[in-house]
Amino acid sequence: MSIDNGGPAFPLDLTVEGDHRWGYGMMIRDYFAAKALPSFISLMTCDEEEAARRAYAYADAMIEARKVKP
Repeated sequence: MSIDNGGPAFPLDLTVEGDHRWGYGMMIRDYFAAKALPSFISLMTCDEEEAARRAYAYADAMIEARKVKP
């Protein structure tokens, strides 16, 4: 089973002298997890590994929520 990373968070068009390439950088899943992580760190109710697991769980939930049509 592969994890849905949500695709690139900040895709860039890296065209240089007519050579067209895309740079993907950070994936949306990592971006969402990075945004969620400070809340777990500030709570100090778990160790670093558990904080990271929780942050990615929130990121996965946010990616799923984006798939729902209003």
